Amino acid sequence: MSRIWVKLDATTPIPLSELSPEKRRAIEEAVARPDPPPRFLRLPFAEIPSRAWYEWHWARNINPDRKRKLSEKTRDLVITRDGLTCRLCGGPVERSDVHVDHIRPRAKGGDDSLSNLQVSHSACNVRKGANG
Repeated sequence: MSRIWVKLDATTPIPLSELSPEKRRAIEEAVARPDPPPRFLRLPFAEIPSRAWYEWHWARNINPDRKRKLSEKTRDLVITRDGLTCRLCGGPVERSDVHVDHIRPRAKGGDDSLSNLQVSHSACNVRKGANG
């Protein structure tokens, strides 16, 4: 893990090796877990990106900044399988309101396999968020 991190003032990169042993150990423990750590550290006055979140993704050769989009084929397969019924609330979904939702969110290590995808209303999906 020789990635670098940029200080909040965005002027000087900090090599992981220059972090304190306690911070390095905490990051290594977070990277070893199956689920990723939170993406942001919430401070009373700000939210800052979590170094451990990035390291968790890098260790798995995943680009944490890349937005992935489902293929149309996968989306159509999920809609065909589930019909136009929201798997979160059970209500009917208009074709224009269909969201293909991750049961286990990508943010928590979920993948794009058919067994991890379901049809939902846009409102139900947004309400659920990345809480899984």
